[in-house]
Amino acid sequence: MKGKQAFTLIELLVVVLIIGILAAVALPQYEQAVMKSRYATLKANVKSIYDAQQLYFMANGVWAEDFDALTLDLTGCTLSADKKECVYPWGKCHFASGNNGDIGRGVCQNTTTLKNAYVRHWKGGQSTQTCWAFTSDPTDKYGKLCEREGGVYTGSSTCTHAFGSVCQVYPITK
Repeated sequence: MKGKQAFTLIELLVVVLIIGILAAVALPQYEQAVMKSRYATLKANVKSIYDAQQLYFMANGVWAEDFDALTLDLTGCTLSADKKECVYPWGKCHFASGNNGDIGRGVCQNTTTLKNAYVRHWKGGQSTQTCWAFTSDPTDKYGKLCEREGGVYTGSSTCTHAFGSVCQVYPITK
């Protein structure tokens, strides 16, 4: 066997170990990037709802009551029968219009792969933003996503209209 070159078993094990270590380091970073991307979709959809509602209000003096009234393109959704929810394979978006003094709320929630929602409340020209984590543990990855997005944990709330019955609330301060 003289003159034949091959890898030894130790060399192969070292290479496999190095690949395993790299994968263990890269996987959490990849998961965070995917979560952040999905959350960005929620934010973009709520911004679209907010902007469309503002235009509708300026033109009509009241808020729109359903998605048909808005000039809005939320690609990939199916409107519910009452046209108040835009349903996606991953979750849904809806809004509430309180025409008792120009207040409203837009919500988009991912209940399949993310377990988070982005909420925007508005009154007049002011708006506030909140991240919801549909979990009973505020320190899990969904709560941490809200914190990375600028949310500050303020406690639990009952979220009967959303996934599950408990959500952690993180008003966004930045």
